[in-house]
Amino acid sequence: MFLVVFFVLILGVCVAGTLWYGKNSILLKNRPLLWSGLALLSIYWLSALLGIFPERSIFSDILRASGVYFLTHVAALSLILGEFLRERDWTLIRRTIAVSTAVYAALTIVGSEGFGLDAHLLWMNTGINGFTFGNTTFAGTYLLVALVVTLIEIIRTPARTRWWYTLAASAALTLFSPILMNIEGILNVFAEPLSILGSARASSGSALLLLAFFAGYLLLRRYAGVLKTYAIIAWGSLFVIAVIAGVALLFTPGSIVQEKYVEASTGARILVWQSALQSFVDRPVLGWGPENFEQAHQWHFDNRLYQDEYIGEVWFDRAHNVMVDTLVSVGIVGALAHVVVIGAFITVVYRARKRDLMSESEAVLLFALPVAHFLQLQTGFDTIGSYVLLGVMGGYGLWLERMMLKGTSHEIAHAQLTYYKLGACALGLFIVFSAYYAIAELNRQYALYRIFVTTNPDQQLALIEKATERISAFEILRLSSLSLVTGTLDSIGKRRATEQTIETSLAQIDLYEKQYRSYIAKQPDYYRARMALAYLLSVELVLGGKNDLGEAKELVTRGHELSPENLLTPAMEALLELYGGNPIIARQKAEEIVALNPNAPFGHEVLEHIKKQEKTFPNVSVLQLENL
Repeated sequence: MFLVVFFVLILGVCVAGTLWYGKNSILLKNRPLLWSGLALLSIYWLSALLGIFPERSIFSDILRASGVYFLTHVAALSLILGEFLRERDWTLIRRTIAVSTAVYAALTIVGSEGFGLDAHLLWMNTGINGFTFGNTTFAGTYLLVALVVTLIEIIRTPARTRWWYTLAASAALTLFSPILMNIEGILNVFAEPLSILGSARASSGSALLLLAFFAGYLLLRRYAGVLKTYAIIAWGSLFVIAVIAGVALLFTPGSIVQEKYVEASTGARILVWQSALQSFVDRPVLGWGPENFEQAHQWHFDNRLYQDEYIGEVWFDRAHNVMVDTLVSVGIVGALAHVVVIGAFITVVYRARKRDLMSESEAVLLFALPVAHFLQLQTGFDTIGSYVLLGVMGGYGLWLERMMLKGTSHEIAHAQLTYYKLGACALGLFIVFSAYYAIAELNRQYALYRIFVTTNPDQQLALIEKATERISAFEILRLSSLSLVTGTLDSIGKRRATEQTIETSLAQIDLYEKQYRSYIAKQPDYYRARMALAYLLSVELVLGGKNDLGEAKELVTRGHELSPENLLTPAMEALLELYGGNPIIARQKAEEIVALNPNAPFGHEVLEHIKKQEKTFPNVSVLQLENL
């Protein structure tokens, strides 16, 4: 995120200078794509400000870092590229994307999912699933869009030139990355068609469908004769209908599409989609605010997620479906705004083709891109990499829109110069604020890293306070505090903990509790934060610290209201009774968990733990709840 933000800010400084000195103009009239894009961004800001936790919506959390703050920079990137670039600049951008993506794809081919090479290159590790993107789903989302960009540049490049061969090789490497295609599956494709799909199955299927559509278009263009136009329209319509039908079947219980999806991944997401749609009904207009999905979902939590058949995937900060995510985050208004932006983009491409700003083949690819991207996001979501690439494509659309206007000169009339200077000043203020926040957040995340490499207790306390000072950064708070608990309990279990070690841990736990209380003071209805603090308070007591079980029980009691079906609430109640010296009541509470869902191993695990503690009472051990 930081690289993207700082890059956009550097571009912003250049733009502010050109605006101040009147070197470049921004055209605002007859710009439906520009205005619809600004309206969409405004809706995101409005939804964030009116949502349940504006700070988290704007600045997001460390796991995704894709809050409205980041999206604003992506929008700024689109605007800068669309208004200030020339045609030759776009050639350079497309070729840069194509070649860099090919390099990434080549590394995945030799990496863990290809030839199995596990090697380190600078900060990169080829043994990691998904390589630099973190996992294959995120990588696949990026690769599909990058593949379209590469194909567009191939079309624009004279055939059989050095660059044409380079781009063709880049496209081949991208396509044959194990993320998008399983090479071994080609030999078995007729017996088992899905075996050809790469590890990012949704993106892989979308990419192959897109290529099949484009290949069909090329054949129709060459052989359909006088019926070419009608044949191409029919083929495109069939492509869109196939995507819509596939999506509809994905949501249809018992359909072959849903069954294959559950078979290939897990049924957990189907449960989440169903309950998340109930969350949408609770706030249908502007949604719960971006980045607030987990808190929205808690009210309609389905405890079947604890069952083995759903692989223990309990907590979701995304629905992993673009329609459900959008409805929950920004409501029906935001969803309609997305449709308007896509419609404006397609209209720009259509008009640009009519004015010969692009070939028919390029227009077909640009028409197909939103459809293919929509399809791949049925089981995933955009992250920083794909957002940036979509921002570039949005900038390309803005550039095309500008090129079709009369008087596309970049000169600024003298009478308008004052307005541009005011715009430059406003941009400068934005740059200063954004840079200040980005540097502060960078320091916080560096402090998080330093917590785990520093051995000095006093320095660790200072670093914990620094890393967790932004209240909305719940994942930093949760991950670092639970890591402390896990490490402390493991060292005790292995008899390596000293009295000093436990005292240091208690001091750090006390600081984490303070930060949790600050978080809950702002978000009293956040179920997961309440459970995490109650767990921390119980661990503190068992380690010999102060007794705050009364506060812990109060935190947990409200859990029945915040997440009625969640098994974690009675589990925490049972453990708190155990640690408070009431093993009989603890056992009764644990039996309630099993009664709520007999098929969930978690309830049986808690019950068995309490039964063992009854035999050794009053000496008890802590049950580690790592997935809080």
